[in-house]
Amino acid sequence: MASFGACLLSLTLICAIIAGTSEFVQLKCNDNSNGRFGQQSLLECILILSEEATDVQINKIIWKKNGAETALIDYKRGSTLKSEPRFTLAQRYNIHFDVSMLVTNTLMADRGNYTCIVETNRGFCKSSAPRLRLSVPYSTPKINRSRNPNQNVAMTLSCTATGGYPEGKILWFDEYGTDWSPSSQQEAIKTTDGRVNLVSKLDLLSGSSFSTYTCAVHNNRGEREGETQYNVSDLDPQSVRHEGKTQKSDLASKIVIPVVIIGSVIIGLLIVRLLKPHCQSSHQALPTNNDCGYEDELQTKTKPEGEYSSCVTPQPSNTTLSCIFH
Repeated sequence: MASFGACLLSLTLICAIIAGTSEFVQLKCNDNSNGRFGQQSLLECILILSEEATDVQINKIIWKKNGAETALIDYKRGSTLKSEPRFTLAQRYNIHFDVSMLVTNTLMADRGNYTCIVETNRGFCKSSAPRLRLSVPYSTPKINRSRNPNQNVAMTLSCTATGGYPEGKILWFDEYGTDWSPSSQQEAIKTTDGRVNLVSKLDLLSGSSFSTYTCAVHNNRGEREGETQYNVSDLDPQSVRHEGKTQKSDLASKIVIPVVIIGSVIIGLLIVRLLKPHCQSSHQALPTNNDCGYEDELQTKTKPEGEYSSCVTPQPSNTTLSCIFH
């Protein structure tokens, strides 16, 4: 605040000297302007006049970004306003002598210091104080799990939050609110336009008793911008670690079981074919050309009364049938 006061006093003296009068013409600018990526941002500067300076007119307004040769805004009284795309004078009608600059669709490249120059019929003022700071909120975190080659680790949870600025941090909590962030590994990846993608990984040891983990993304001011929960209560750590082996075992079972069943059927048919029984009645010898009923169709012949065909049990029930295996 002291440095800003000294700067403001110096600018006031310069304006008074250039004007050559006792009236003070002051250019007051907001030191820091917080903009939003993709939205409008305002760099505020207002011309402050003394009570005696009632006839002040603005003749010229120039806005430049420090280090650039071309002016973003070049206004001359009585002439058409010249400005670069996305940059214009705010022209807030409820504020007298407002010379603020409005930036639309703010980009990461718009960050930095700017210079405002104002020329009036009472004097000339210049301020290099305005600075545009930019903040970009992070996306809602996303959590994925993966297997870990370490036998002591059941699984690894990865949390990703993208497209934010400035660089923030990702914190991990269990269902009881315990902070597991010190056990995680975080990486900040800068994109081509200057924004940041955050990636944080947390290893869950085998036998962990916690069922729910929360991944929360915080901006550089420590404010929580979003969070996501992940439930691991129904995941068996051992099954997670041996996932690949289980899948291979299931595939082998799908192949082996049908082969065993088909083989068993074939062997059974061969045994039946080799061990076909022959039947013989206890009252009458069976014809040699008629086998016991394993054929697809029994061959029956008309016999005189009292004779019976092969493999058919005669009546009454006191007649017996004996089978001889050859």
